[in-house]
Amino acid sequence: IDDAAGRSAASRMGIATTGTLGVLIAGARAGHIDLRACLEKLLSTNFRVSESLIAKVLSGIRPAS
Repeated sequence: IDDAAGRSAASRMGIATTGTLGVLIAGARAGHIDLRACLEKLLSTNFRVSESLIAKVLSGIRPAS
């Protein structure tokens, strides 16, 4: 599914959407994942995100124990 088309369809149906980073942040906040490790793996793929956004994401999350 095209992400933009999927988000648009969800919006029309009143369904909230969360992106990849949002899912990872939620997992880290719940203590389920090591966000830094997950981001390193994600960034080794073709996932595109700015370095400044990654810095903001990492600055707001404590490391998982």
